Amino acid sequence: MSHAPQGLDLAARSRARRRALQALYAWQLSGSHMNAVIEQFRHEQDMEVADLEYFEDLLHGVEKNVAALDEALRPHIDREVAQIDPIERAALRLAAYELKFRPDVPYRVVINEAIEV
Repeated sequence: MSHAPQGLDLAARSRARRRALQALYAWQLSGSHMNAVIEQFRHEQDMEVADLEYFEDLLHGVEKNVAALDEALRPHIDREVAQIDPIERAALRLAAYELKFRPDVPYRVVINEAIEV
């Protein structure tokens, strides 16, 4: 089993994922630019208890790679990605991003966090 790198606050990362899920949901529904969504969350949410750098990486990563993430998800779902409930779509994209682009995060952590959020 791998251990967290020294100085890594796992609880703050978990909170960052929860906030990122909420922000992705807002981004999908509003059509706003991702930076505007991030700024809104910085001001309205309790972001000081979350890993802000990780929060922003997740959001920018999903935004930048959304087409590739949707393509990777397509064979595993029974309908078009656009037809999936927005909160479920946000959760799937978030987990897919971590699995595909964040090899530093163990896949078990990604799966567990995706289930819990």
